[in-house]
Amino acid sequence: MKIVTTTNERARYFRALRSHLVGPGAADPVECAAQIAGAQAQVESCALHAISLRTAGRPTAEQVRQLILNDDHTLVRTWGQRGTLHLYASNEWPLFVTARQKWPPTGRREDMPSDSLTDHIGRVFHEAGRPLLRSDFFDELSDEFVESFLDHPSAGKDLRRFAASQVIRKLAGQGHIIFAHKE
Repeated sequence: MKIVTTTNERARYFRALRSHLVGPGAADPVECAAQIAGAQAQVESCALHAISLRTAGRPTAEQVRQLILNDDHTLVRTWGQRGTLHLYASNEWPLFVTARQKWPPTGRREDMPSDSLTDHIGRVFHEAGRPLLRSDFFDELSDEFVESFLDHPSAGKDLRRFAASQVIRKLAGQGHIIFAHKE
């Protein structure tokens, strides 16, 4: 057996190369997203730029964004490992959905809707047969559910919108829906 030794600098360079922070970059944005296990950010524009800067030829953020919006949805925009926005390669997303079932719940998921409400809204999405906006299912949310977020620090002024987001978050985390474009 041969023992390989390395330096801290070489190890750091290897990690930077592996995540495409140095070197030529990934062949395309989808490969990049797959190799870095999803681009994570607080806002979409930062995730788009993270992939752009790690991809050979440096596509624009708008070109990367089109991969979310195209009919194949080759990139999926959803909540990821930390409950923040992630861009995943769509062929890798089923892996994360499966793994997510094993992750411990976080504080952000404590106020999640019941399974019955989630199943109901999931059927609303399915039966619509088209992309839906949050406001398309506001009437499906009980006042009691909406008001349960009254003291939630992230709810803001529009409780119904926030409550709808919690349902969307759960459906997306289960792999039932994906995000398209913002209206």
